[in-house]
Amino acid sequence: MLVKPEVMQYLRVYTVEPFEKGLLYVDGVFEKELGAGIYYFWKNREVLTVYKIDTRLQQMEMNGQEILTKDKATSASTSPLGT
Repeated sequence: MLVKPEVMQYLRVYTVEPFEKGLLYVDGVFEKELGAGIYYFWKNREVLTVYKIDTRLQQMEMNGQEILTKDKATSASTSPLGT
C-alpha cells in the first residue's frame, strides 16, 4: 500500500541503514533516535529532519608522539599495536 505512487505523494520516507543511527528532529526539537529501517511520515506542516550518523568503526593511524615528563624531559612514544 505505501509503495503506490498515489499514496507516496503524501508521505515523507527516510531510510536508516543497518550501520547508521538516525536522529529525528521535529520542528528543530530532538524527538527520538531511529534504528535501522524505513520510516514513513505524513507530509504536514511540521518540519521533519533526520540526521544520519555512520556507526561503522574507522581505522585511525597514529604516528609516534613525544611525551613531556614531569621533569621536563621528552620521551618518544610509539603505538602499542605496532602500526
